Amino acid sequence: MFDAERGFRCKLEEKLNVSQPFEIKINISGPAVYDFSCFGVDKDNKLSDDRYMIFYNQLASPGREICLELFDKQANFAVNLQRLPQSIEKLVFTASIDGAGSMRDIGLHNILISQNGQPALNCRFAGNMFQAEKAIIAMEIYKKGVWRINFVGQGFAGGLPELLKNYGGEEESSSEPAPVPTPVPAAPAANYAAPPRAVPTPVPAPVPQPAAAPAQVVPRMTNIAPESTVTCPSCGHTVRNVKFCSECGTTLGAAGGRPAAPAAAAGAAFGAAAGAAAAPASSDPLSISGCKVGNTVEFGKFPVDYDGKKVPIEWQVVDIKNNNAMLLAKYCLSSSPYSRGGSNPGPDKSDVHGWLNGEFLQQAFSDEEKKRFLIVLLSGQTAGLKIIKEDSQADIQANIFLLSAAELLSLMPDDNGSREGGSSSARVCKCTSYACSKGAIPCGGAVNWWLRSSCDKKSSALCVSPRGNIGSRIISSSGCGIRPALWITLKP
Repeated sequence: MFDAERGFRCKLEEKLNVSQPFEIKINISGPAVYDFSCFGVDKDNKLSDDRYMIFYNQLASPGREICLELFDKQANFAVNLQRLPQSIEKLVFTASIDGAGSMRDIGLHNILISQNGQPALNCRFAGNMFQAEKAIIAMEIYKKGVWRINFVGQGFAGGLPELLKNYGGEEESSSEPAPVPTPVPAAPAANYAAPPRAVPTPVPAPVPQPAAAPAQVVPRMTNIAPESTVTCPSCGHTVRNVKFCSECGTTLGAAGGRPAAPAAAAGAAFGAAAGAAAAPASSDPLSISGCKVGNTVEFGKFPVDYDGKKVPIEWQVVDIKNNNAMLLAKYCLSSSPYSRGGSNPGPDKSDVHGWLNGEFLQQAFSDEEKKRFLIVLLSGQTAGLKIIKEDSQADIQANIFLLSAAELLSLMPDDNGSREGGSSSARVCKCTSYACSKGAIPCGGAVNWWLRSSCDKKSSALCVSPRGNIGSRIISSSGCGIRPALWITLKP
């Protein structure tokens, strides 16, 4: 990563691939309320198309060439220069104060540009660089033969309305947003209404729906040795060296076909003496008595903010079987292409699978927490979606995994109650700031997130869209979030 100073200019292609999307994270530490904006201006430095003013009341441009996600004193811009219309010659990124205060009171104004999760450029402005200004023209990305960048760091006397006028727009007296014009080539004068500040309504956290019994999809649990088999004493299903029958959910015993002790003795696997009286209800949210489907629990630690500091990971309890709980991350925790090859290698060879069961597993969980993991066998699923096909390699072992489409449809049905891959508000997922720093591109507050299931295109994998429906993306695409799932044993 290159650390730039105020006034630094260069060709953008020297620092990143301008033909691919990239992310800009802007934050300010200070006592005021700050607005972050991007003005897409023409060759005359004017906002000739007001749809390209991206700010708190207009979070995306018409073709989503520029998308904005807002946090407290932080903005994440996702930019795709290749998709911008020819009339847009410059992107101007600004920060302004809403209300009282001046820019000399800020602690630090930081700009971080990254691509595919890799930081490329960083620039910082301190409060002692400014006086009584209400705004900062922080950075410009402009065309001069090729795309170039300039870390301006210039104070501006007015706030957002004055910035708007500076770039040729006008603030209307009405508090209502200006109507969106019909898409046409760049129009002459922009007359844009800057309404009162309105913080975007956060997308509600997904609420798992009870799964219908016939469609329940449960990963099979194993204890490593795949060559051994066990016959379930309850349903007769033959599985490999498992502690948990995938067909009926019965807890099984050791390898080699030895079934678990019946009735009360089965509790000994969790430290309970056979025939002992039931223990009092526990307040531990990850205990047998305390864990409930729909709860949010904490397990493991991983960064959520750009500073990289580890904090407890929040999970949703989406299923409970025989004193084991299935946890799904409440937010997308990172971002990566599904695979960087040309065709889908299958879930066990994907980059995401490798990261989940390698770097993420080692970084996020203590040795004691790892002892609670159940290793699962992941098989392809075909229920409900025509575009899903069986994975070529079934029975893939994993500690941590992506949901399959069949699991997703079972746990979170469509809003109309069906399981056909339509939209579902329960599947809408936001991402952390850390995930944005790794390449996640939110749109309208939510993000695409990968599923492990294959689709009918060899170069694609399934994902969940920001609207909660199931679609597909090229496996080498950036911007898609990673939402881990896992099974753990519950404490007595």
